[in-house]
Amino acid sequence: MDREDKPFEIRRHVCNVDYASPEVLAAYDAIDRTAALIGDIPFSALFRTPLAVLVPQLLPRLESIAKRGLLSDRKAAEASLEMFRRAASDWSVEQMFEHSWTSYPEGVVASLKTLHRLGFHWPIPAERHVPDQLRAIAGLCQDAGARTYIDQFSLTRAEFGLDACRALHHAVETGVLKKSKNDQCCFSHKSATGDTCSFYTDSGCTMASGGTYCAASADVCPGCPV
Repeated sequence: MDREDKPFEIRRHVCNVDYASPEVLAAYDAIDRTAALIGDIPFSALFRTPLAVLVPQLLPRLESIAKRGLLSDRKAAEASLEMFRRAASDWSVEQMFEHSWTSYPEGVVASLKTLHRLGFHWPIPAERHVPDQLRAIAGLCQDAGARTYIDQFSLTRAEFGLDACRALHHAVETGVLKKSKNDQCCFSHKSATGDTCSFYTDSGCTMASGGTYCAASADVCPGCPV
């Protein structure tokens, strides 16, 4: 797929977009913004490529993100990524999670905060080193290393892989990846036989390829087929 001709847009996977609140629309923009920056990079490469190699791949993408109206301050985004390359060039994103903020090279924490302020879901470590985050990254690279940020929204759980889904949700639970709650997929209700998952009759389950099952990123709904 040509990134310029057909960029990923989460709204194509969601129903009732016209009725979404401003907060939800802002969340959709953040997903699209992040997808345009890092969305097609396999998780293993995203987390384990040295920043000196990764950042040059990302910088050219900022222009198209800005042209789509998804970036309010391109220069600030460029400066933040350049700071990663200069100050932490030998580190990977995974290695950022090995350290507390107090041990980061000067300017790196400010750059992380800038990317967050600009609405990118860039992986941001906890202020103090959290071992479980590193375990989550290791699991993500092992079981979902070939999957991407975009895949979690465009593939069903079955397509994404069950082990990969578990690794993805662990990464979200530990704060390695930003939680993108999917409340447009399906709804649960109680019945005599227990909780079940019912699909929208007009469009099936949204935020999944083919509109049949929940996307990999969706919360697991009791009774929902995988």
